Amino acid sequence: MTLCTRKPRIRKSGAPLSVLGCLLLCWGAYGQVLINPVVVELGARQRAATVTVTLNSKAQGALLLQSEVLKWEQATDGSPRYQPSKDLVVAPPIAELKPGESQVFRVALRGPRPHPGELAYRLVLEDTSQTAPDGSSRGVSFRLRYDLPVLVAPTEPARNAQRWHACAAKAGEACVRLNNEGNRRITFQALAVEGAGWTRPIDAPGTVLAGAQREWRIPLAAGQSGAALRVTGTTRAGEPVQAQLSNP
Repeated sequence: MTLCTRKPRIRKSGAPLSVLGCLLLCWGAYGQVLINPVVVELGARQRAATVTVTLNSKAQGALLLQSEVLKWEQATDGSPRYQPSKDLVVAPPIAELKPGESQVFRVALRGPRPHPGELAYRLVLEDTSQTAPDGSSRGVSFRLRYDLPVLVAPTEPARNAQRWHACAAKAGEACVRLNNEGNRRITFQALAVEGAGWTRPIDAPGTVLAGAQREWRIPLAAGQSGAALRVTGTTRAGEPVQAQLSNP
């Protein structure tokens, strides 16, 4: 998934915009940019890949895109943790796109690295232009950030090892934890938690990276118990998920 975000830069004559206004501007501007592919995959046989960015010919003004590579990890609640990384090299590191132009960025592993588990990074392309979208220097302008996953396949054969557990929860909720002990990420299409006489679907269960842990906390209604939990669902690859959970 490609993520577009904006960092506001408020100039002297500018007035703050509403959050909704910022989101509409963000996605409207993103509609002027085509990125292919939106997920970059590398591996032992493919140590380099290309990302093509095209700016719509009707866009107002040029983009000056600067690249950054971040190591992608996860907290137990699924939120991302990013750290600057030099494991990958991006060429060119910075490029200007005028309306109607395309730019190819080459992403490559920096030297041989044994990695039994899948490695996860983010390629960030940030617009560092110093003018507002209409070409003026007045008002409020935003920095566009295009955020692409970069995944490096493990050197060992794919191994799926899901370890599900119940986890400690406060009163009025249940908690389930997945330890992804396999060597590849797991992306879920659907998940649900079942207890004694109740079932709760998990909204947007998301992705759990290789070697990461993820917890989901489920609010319970009066009289419902968080004991004897079971998890069911499917991954995006169509694999079934069925697990009777052990106690925390």
